[in-house]
Amino acid sequence: MSQTGAVLVVVGAGPRGVGLLERLLANLPELYPTQQLTVHVVDPHPFGAVRRAHDGTGDVSHLLGGNARAGEVTLFPDRSVTMTGPARPGPTLAEWSREQAQRARAGAPDADGSPAGLSVDDFPDRGTHSEYLAWVFWHAVNSAPARVSVQVHPERALNIVEDTDGRHLVHLEHSRAPIAADCVVLAVGHPPTQPVGQVRSLSEAADRQGLTYLPPDSAADADLTRIAAGQEVIVRGLGLGFFDFLALLTLGRGGAFAPESGDRLRYLPSGKEPLLYVGSRRGVPYHCQGEMRRCTTEVTPRFLVDERIRPLLDRSDPLDFRADVWPLVVKEISYAYYRELCTAHAVRVEQPWERFAAGLDTHDWDAEALAATVEATVIDPVDRLDLSRLDRPIAQFSCLDPEELQRHVRQHIADDLSRRRDPRHSADLALIRAVQVITEPVTRIVESGRLGVRSRLADVPWFLGLCDFLTRGPSPQRMRQLLALSRAGVVRFLGADMWVRVEAGPVSVDGARFAAGGSNTPEKVRTRVLLEARQPQPSLSRSAEPLLLALVGRGMISEEQLQDPVEGRRAVTGRMRVASPGWQVVDRSGEPHPRRFAVGPLTTAPLFTGLPRPGADALFFRQNDTVARAVLTALEELATRPESTPPETTPPTGTGSGSTGTGSSTTGSNTGGSTPAGSPSRGTALPRQRDNAPATDRTATTPARTTLPG
Repeated sequence: MSQTGAVLVVVGAGPRGVGLLERLLANLPELYPTQQLTVHVVDPHPFGAVRRAHDGTGDVSHLLGGNARAGEVTLFPDRSVTMTGPARPGPTLAEWSREQAQRARAGAPDADGSPAGLSVDDFPDRGTHSEYLAWVFWHAVNSAPARVSVQVHPERALNIVEDTDGRHLVHLEHSRAPIAADCVVLAVGHPPTQPVGQVRSLSEAADRQGLTYLPPDSAADADLTRIAAGQEVIVRGLGLGFFDFLALLTLGRGGAFAPESGDRLRYLPSGKEPLLYVGSRRGVPYHCQGEMRRCTTEVTPRFLVDERIRPLLDRSDPLDFRADVWPLVVKEISYAYYRELCTAHAVRVEQPWERFAAGLDTHDWDAEALAATVEATVIDPVDRLDLSRLDRPIAQFSCLDPEELQRHVRQHIADDLSRRRDPRHSADLALIRAVQVITEPVTRIVESGRLGVRSRLADVPWFLGLCDFLTRGPSPQRMRQLLALSRAGVVRFLGADMWVRVEAGPVSVDGARFAAGGSNTPEKVRTRVLLEARQPQPSLSRSAEPLLLALVGRGMISEEQLQDPVEGRRAVTGRMRVASPGWQVVDRSGEPHPRRFAVGPLTTAPLFTGLPRPGADALFFRQNDTVARAVLTALEELATRPESTPPETTPPTGTGSGSTGTGSSTTGSNTGGSTPAGSPSRGTALPRQRDNAPATDRTATTPARTTLPG
């Protein structure tokens, strides 16, 4: 540590990086009470942005949809969070939006017709999410004591080297002089990976045959200019990323939606959109977000509780997720669903809830016993919970006519929209609440390391996918747009169990093509373009991120390896190993580094992602608080250790060195005033931003993106 205080580098300015900064500053008075602290935040894009943005401004496109209501998004931990650090409540995204609108109207007396901001039930786009994240960042910086300086580096980190004094030298893309840091936190999110397996074989085949292949990536990062107007395109994936691709290829190309009767929409084509053949393993999109807000009963864990979990974790043999954990998950979901059905809609069951619950508790949740109990109680089969069908809604559907499949999938989507807004189906909302509350205990079981290799590699990803399918779908409006595009013939469904391959053809006719189909119909389509509407699997060793590859190559970070003690089977998950409780990075030798940390979905710690909800004791906040306290504890130990202080190394202040002339934008911690309206030149010290300063005031330029925020 230098004589001027500690230096911390945070790589990544996404939700994780910003949330961590908030927790660092909140815990500072207790754990790092007197010393100076300089925090360098390294990320080449605006807060919360993705690698490339395609709206022409450098910001996140407002066509990219969010799947959370504005009233259910917050970056401020409230008093519901069970953490050691102090709670610091702040506005939700909806409250922030209304405050910004009020300030705008106050500054423009003639703006009576200006927007009033988002309501709690609105679904803000990703551009608005990014603006909120930027405001939270500057709000946290403004709240810091004068001894804290925060410097923002709008460039990517390329390498980190540890010197003989134990400091980390963080090398940036454009700054010749590295930053000398006492601690480093890697807050990378979903970095790109080099192709492997089928993705690699499809990519290589496309190169050989002159086909167009867009590998797994986010919609904002994919080069959609490679898809021509009217071109037929196979699209694999119907999750959230699919809806972003859909918006960019339709609304982003001049298409529009017009209201018809009720909430039905009609698509008005521009003529520039392609024809999309879409499919996935399930063959249908994620369940949309419901328009119901409350169910009658409170949902709390009943079966996945300490007295049930502790005996599992105390066993000597590896746990099997399907045999040991899944039955408890089924109990939780079914209990919540049927309790709401019996108490809120008693006329649709044959016996009161108390008797039904007693019957459910008498057996060991055997599938046949459960089915018999439900059949004897629930009158209408539509009200009976079938988790297998819920997981694979159209797996049993079969037809010869592809048009019948289109009608069937459209009806499934329409039924989903109807149920998610109908109070008569409030049991569906109780089921969703149950899925949300069991994330904590299931996370505890997975992180215990007691699950076998097969369960970790297959069962847990399947379960997480099911949770996302049920709870993290698009807004109702996005789903109505999909229906309109299907009716207009812009989107055609290929069905479930989608397969894709490259097929050779007569050169004189059309040559090689991508071919795709599904299990519901014998239809097969052949096109010259394949678009993967899904995220790549995490992998440190196959990362396309120079920083991660450099750290892996020198053994400073390492991939998680699983070994089944019974079968002896080994496997690599691709995730970065971190050690509890502080999320210190584990190096190649298996040792956690005391001053190198990592957070986010690339690490071995988290399971459930997404922005936190207020009042929900979100794991996001608890994890950030734990890491922030570990970082500050490490810095305080450095500041108070009795041995002599290492030679001072002053980090660059923004001017860089040599001819590059690039560096950081600096937020001085002891100045007031507002941020200049224009973007500052590099190397210029910025005064603190006021809370109502433009969220986009950050840097003059934004280099090409390779490091994703966490």
